[in-house]
Amino acid sequence: MKRLTALVMCLVLLMPSFARTEDAENPVRLRALLVGCDNFISQPSTAPAASSNVALLAEALLRDNREYRRIVTERDTVASLEELQSAAAWAYAGADENDISLFYISTHGVYSKYLPSSKAALLLSDGEREYALTAQELYDILAPIPGTKVLILDACHSGAFIGKGLSLQNGDNPFAGEDFKVLCSAGGSEESWYWKGRDDGDPTVQYGASYFASVLSKALSPASAADKNEDGLVTIGEMTDYLYMNYAASTPRMYPQKGDFPLFVYDTRSLPDYRVISGLTFNEDVLLPGQNTLSFSYTLHEEVNVYYQLIYHSRGAWDFDNAQMIGDGMLTQGDTSPGRRARTLKIETDQLDTAGYVMLLLITKENGRLEMQASHLLCVQPAEGKVQLSAHAQSAFTPSSGEENNIVVRHDMPCSLSVSIEDEEGTVIARIAYSQPTRPQAFPGSTFSWDGLMKDGSQAPEGQYRVRVETRTGGEKQTVYSDWFLLQNGET
Repeated sequence: MKRLTALVMCLVLLMPSFARTEDAENPVRLRALLVGCDNFISQPSTAPAASSNVALLAEALLRDNREYRRIVTERDTVASLEELQSAAAWAYAGADENDISLFYISTHGVYSKYLPSSKAALLLSDGEREYALTAQELYDILAPIPGTKVLILDACHSGAFIGKGLSLQNGDNPFAGEDFKVLCSAGGSEESWYWKGRDDGDPTVQYGASYFASVLSKALSPASAADKNEDGLVTIGEMTDYLYMNYAASTPRMYPQKGDFPLFVYDTRSLPDYRVISGLTFNEDVLLPGQNTLSFSYTLHEEVNVYYQLIYHSRGAWDFDNAQMIGDGMLTQGDTSPGRRARTLKIETDQLDTAGYVMLLLITKENGRLEMQASHLLCVQPAEGKVQLSAHAQSAFTPSSGEENNIVVRHDMPCSLSVSIEDEEGTVIARIAYSQPTRPQAFPGSTFSWDGLMKDGSQAPEGQYRVRVETRTGGEKQTVYSDWFLLQNGET
């Protein structure tokens, strides 16, 4: 996990665990183990971000209408495989096949793109001892626990644990199958970011959290915007869409990519959690070089100072050191009154190449403390020129065993991609993405996944398929195809 510019977030108080009143013969019981590691031997400290992340997630889980039977928090106290095994045994004690066991970890992730994804690791550390935990080791600890396991991995390169977000498409996923649901803060080739700052009133006090935990904790709340159909369930499919739109610093990765498994449940009669800012909408998600303005609107719910921070992705990295900070008062002569606001910002295009990416943060300042309220990613695409485009897929996969086909689309500049699956007759049976703006990666390309399901949600029959990718630049349409691959429905 990498550090970025100074922002500040208030710590939430960790509520005690509690047991729910059983109202059925065998109700679904939820348990959670939340692990934060801030101090390391081989990596820089992230303090107090991981500790704050654990508190944010603990508070968010307590909003779940199903009620957690037990929430165990470990902050800089787990530094070995044995200690993680012990913490898991205590946290998930008594689980049965009907239960849900959630595991969250905030730490440094380490991985080299030249190694198999199985070599990726999450660091367990207390500042004096350190252990590199692999995906297989985490699987071995959690697999014997009955019921469904939900994993939330908040670390650099965490997507490598499920074989996603890699420049090569053959990453391993030991968690494939019905028993696991996995959310990762970044692809296998990406870094994940946190912020850290000091209180203006007391410079000795530090605050911070990861971008991922900040956005995720807001999504796990009553009447969350993540619940698109407003049915009281935030499913893994809805969370995938929400994070993709509202989490800008890196690309979230999930397994499975779609699905109706409920990550969070609330009473639809509940009032929404209080937000300082809500209803953020943009006039556009794609800009062209020379288009140096960005327009958006949002609702402000209290009198507070608002800032807009523009961070540019140039030459393969986020340029945090030269971020553009704009106070709302500069645009409105200091107006801080609540209400609906429409704003237009001028983008410093000289910080971009001919194309690139811009991340917008909405930040509020109150009582000397800054807090990130929202984030959004914009793709700056070329007005003309031909994209160097190619598509690659695994030669074979077996969706009946939980496998997904990881697809790599290589492109040498930002663009919008439509990705489909074709059968041998040339019929499009599934659409993976439609005119979807690309996001910055550590390699020139984008990654997608296909679970073997067709448009109607049914399983595609065994046979040969290929990926079709389309993009349009300067009015010119390009189409490329992957090699044929085999969907097999038998045992691997």
